[in-house]
Amino acid sequence: MTTAKSPTGSPVVGREVRPSDTIQTHGQRMTVAMAIQMGFLSQDTGGNFLPTSTGQAGAAPKDASKGVLELVSGGAAEEALEGAFTASPEAEATFQELAGSVNPDTQLAALYSILRNDGNLDQKVLERMASQAGVEPEDMATTVAFAQEGMQHAIMKHLSPFGVYDQDTFTDFLHSSPQTHQKMVESVRDLVMHNSTKGFEGLAEEFTLAADMVDPEGVAGALEDAGIPFTQQRGGGVVLDLTAQGMGQMAFRQAVQLGIIKLSRNR
Repeated sequence: MTTAKSPTGSPVVGREVRPSDTIQTHGQRMTVAMAIQMGFLSQDTGGNFLPTSTGQAGAAPKDASKGVLELVSGGAAEEALEGAFTASPEAEATFQELAGSVNPDTQLAALYSILRNDGNLDQKVLERMASQAGVEPEDMATTVAFAQEGMQHAIMKHLSPFGVYDQDTFTDFLHSSPQTHQKMVESVRDLVMHNSTKGFEGLAEEFTLAADMVDPEGVAGALEDAGIPFTQQRGGGVVLDLTAQGMGQMAFRQAVQLGIIKLSRNR
């Protein structure tokens, strides 16, 4: 599929097309998962995505499923990708204040100190920042804490359309393994230094696919509220009974990949 693009808008090169990628079909761009739901694509036993007769003929699409579960929507991921990452005006003002009063080397040292120490700033780095800004360490600590909080809120707001529905649960996921924690560290670095959210968007995708493992009680409760039968697996995770939707048994992860299950904030 020559029109395939990644969720961040880059052409798919050097890897297989994924359900979360987008393609151009019938005059609009949609995810591969949505194209499958609408009958434009099918997936063979080898995992390849192929145009169906409907997709080739350009026939009117079937009604797309709107998802049988939503954990109230914060918007679409495509909307988040179209807009630049921004924090609140107050947080942006704090970032500018730090950038104007602390030299770049010390800013970088502060960033790596916070990343190494799970959000805590080393006292020596804090004192250096305070000295350069001409303020007391206690005042600088307050400024840094406000900047961190502003950044966290901005990240969560940006990731909400990607299915990150709860900050505490997402934070637990980020610290669930050394590999995931390292990805988080790299994502923070890329965001601060290059204003790139790609790393966090990738983590958001991983989080939604594993939500039944990360937040089993929350997912089970949402499924029960939605009236969707499911079976909890011995090793973790759930299998959904989507017989009523004409789809039979399906693993939670697959249902998320296909857009049948959509996670979003419910508060």
